[in-house]
Amino acid sequence: MCIRDRFCPIVLSDNITRVKKVVALSECTILLCMTSPNNKAELYSFGADCAALGQDKQLSDQYARLAYSEDIEFKDVVGYGKTAAGITTVGELYVWGSLEKFGSLETAKEEAGKLLKVKLPDNNVALSVSIGEEHMLILTESRTTKKRLVLGFGANSYNQLGVNDVGATKSVLTFFEDRYPYLIAAGYKCSFVACGKKGKGIVHKDCVCANHNTKINGTLYLVTAEEYYCENCVCLLYTSDAADE
Repeated sequence: MCIRDRFCPIVLSDNITRVKKVVALSECTILLCMTSPNNKAELYSFGADCAALGQDKQLSDQYARLAYSEDIEFKDVVGYGKTAAGITTVGELYVWGSLEKFGSLETAKEEAGKLLKVKLPDNNVALSVSIGEEHMLILTESRTTKKRLVLGFGANSYNQLGVNDVGATKSVLTFFEDRYPYLIAAGYKCSFVACGKKGKGIVHKDCVCANHNTKINGTLYLVTAEEYYCENCVCLLYTSDAADE
């Protein structure tokens, strides 16, 4: 039993070899753990919020594996408030917890548990997901064309879904044709999407450093106002930004 205002150890079962990620929600915590003997990543939870726990009953100060099929293996998990989402090793996306704010999110009940599988665009896999106060962003990629999409679901009262209609509840955030979204973040009432040039990963061979006027042959580290910077400029840029403040 935990004592208020003190750190409390959690005794994990013998099959858990290490904890890869901890996601603290408003009333519960989710753990992404590596387990033996198959070195498989699995989700465990503990706390008082039954829905976000992904369990059949409340497990106060205890922990247990989430209720989902043994065939599913997760590689990442995120959460906010009373909502959580996980991406599997094959690019499927599951959500659970309080989903009322994301009513436009299409799901199909997963037969062997409490988690709901999200319906993605045809032939797309989920790369990442981010949950905000009233909206959710999902980054997907086509298996064939490798085209990436950023999907938004939930409230759009502050245009956080990237469309001008405040009554919209879902959207595909649009970008310039030569942009390549690779990082998403759903804030309190806003959205952030980092983009680069189309290509494999974020490696670019056709960009010119705005400071050195030379081609960038490695990773593009910063994009702002159509200007590109090489690795050698990163420290200079951060120093300049700090000085301006």
